[in-house]
Amino acid sequence: ATDSLGNTSDQIVAITITNVNEAPTLNALSMSTSTLQVGVPVTVNILGATNGSVITGSVPPGMTLNSAARTITGTPTTENNSSPWSLTETLT
Repeated sequence: ATDSLGNTSDQIVAITITNVNEAPTLNALSMSTSTLQVGVPVTVNILGATNGSVITGSVPPGMTLNSAARTITGTPTTENNSSPWSLTETLT
């Protein structure tokens, strides 16, 4: 830097750079309920999802997965005891 009289001064500045591109961690997903009745409308809340993630997967017949709302809604149409729900959370 130079002042109005032409005097100069130097200053050393230290800058620390750290790695901020660390892999995100995801929490375990859970549901507000996992027991449904055929013919009874229900909303199941998906709990533990990370902000900004996308949830995909398979849900029982008659039900709809809404990733943005973190819900599974609808009216189950068949018993589905042999096929567990399968949800995947992805964060990019």
